Amino acid sequence: MTYHMYDVIYLGGGPGGYAGAVTSALLEKKVALVEKKRIGGTCVNFGCIPADTALSGLSLAHYLEKGNYSPPVKLSFSLNLRRAKEISERTARLAQSVLESLGVDIVIGEGTLSKGGVKVGDKKLEASSVVIATGARQNLAPVKGADPSRVLTFERVWELDSPPQRVVVYQGGFPSIRGLEIAQLLAASGSDVTVIDENSSLFPQFDEELTETLKQALEQSRIKFDMGARVGSLSQDTIRYEVEGKERVVQFDAVLPSHAWIPNVEGLGLQELGIITKGGFVAVDEHCRTNVPSIYAVGEVSSFKGATRAMYMGRAAAYNAAGIDFAVNHQIIPYGLYTLTTFAEVGMTEKAALESGLEPVVGTSRLEYNEKAMAMGAAEGLVKLIFDRKGKLIGGGLVGYDAEELVSHIALAIKLGASAKDLAYSGYEHASISESVGDAASKALLSLSRAESPPVKAGLAAMAPLKSDQHHALP
Repeated sequence: MTYHMYDVIYLGGGPGGYAGAVTSALLEKKVALVEKKRIGGTCVNFGCIPADTALSGLSLAHYLEKGNYSPPVKLSFSLNLRRAKEISERTARLAQSVLESLGVDIVIGEGTLSKGGVKVGDKKLEASSVVIATGARQNLAPVKGADPSRVLTFERVWELDSPPQRVVVYQGGFPSIRGLEIAQLLAASGSDVTVIDENSSLFPQFDEELTETLKQALEQSRIKFDMGARVGSLSQDTIRYEVEGKERVVQFDAVLPSHAWIPNVEGLGLQELGIITKGGFVAVDEHCRTNVPSIYAVGEVSSFKGATRAMYMGRAAAYNAAGIDFAVNHQIIPYGLYTLTTFAEVGMTEKAALESGLEPVVGTSRLEYNEKAMAMGAAEGLVKLIFDRKGKLIGGGLVGYDAEELVSHIALAIKLGASAKDLAYSGYEHASISESVGDAASKALLSLSRAESPPVKAGLAAMAPLKSDQHHALP
């Protein structure tokens, strides 16, 4: 057996492992990254990158349909997916070249934890610190009874030549956001899509008002929803379930399971090293450290969902392994959903704030009053900001055009401890979607204290009559 010495070894080359390895290399550490398949993990190869690429193509076609262009505007399904795969492959090559340029040793193979390092075949990689970044995989158990050729995994989507005629997205628990992104892609490409959800509301982990707004937008895209479903059976091409006591039967050509994912912990050697797991996930503290001080875990193997969170945690683990304190703050890490009407959220939801006894004050602004949204043909959606009783921003989210970009501004405002006054009195470029953030903050500020100076108001939203569903926290 050959031995190799490193400062840090990353086990898994997805977003968490990649971001961590790059950070460790920039901190001038000797780094190895072990990946059993392809650099980039699920995100780059089958998830975020191809999905966002394909949905970007749909978004452009959607915009052209509303502009001064001769109908019909048709997007080729096969060419759109081909481009999605090309961008995915290019991203993977770029990631590998970045790692190599920084001197990271890439080891292809299946790694197993051992005392003081990682074993890969006949190689023993030794290091002061090891970071587990093996991610998670799609849970196929809910569709066990279906014809395997009809089960649409996130890998198989990108091999389709044409959209299936009838598609069922079956989800429950804390569903994967990718399920609805694929539903959007297929529905806009001609599939008859039904989402059968065991939850009473879409994405129970997110703000209900925002997700209801998202659901309405998706329904306008011809996606049907059956919420609160109790699934009785799933056969080769049929799913039987009940909604409000009424039995329903839906036949499908493809079924896509979108339940919570399963962590990739098998064969890692966790028990041999005494590493504690919780609910099947590797348990970590705020520094991404396991109960074994030299071993860290980041991303979905530690239960924290999404590539954004994995990359943030990967960087945190790299700093902590280098002896630089970096405590993870999950309240400033956004979630995003790249459907045609995008969704993004960060910090506390209104429900979570209420349950914590914070008496939240909420400010909202609907994009139907925003000039930039009108110009982009996307005048639908909602901006929602959540403050505590002292006016400190504790959460927020958006449904609408550019939500994934604007949410980062809200995340930064939370990190900096911004108040409703800070956001209401800030300057906003006109015309821009960001004006709706100022408008939502203005309404919250008015609720907090009518005795204060009149807040700066932005755009048509400020001139429009206030509706009860726009400022439900106002007295």
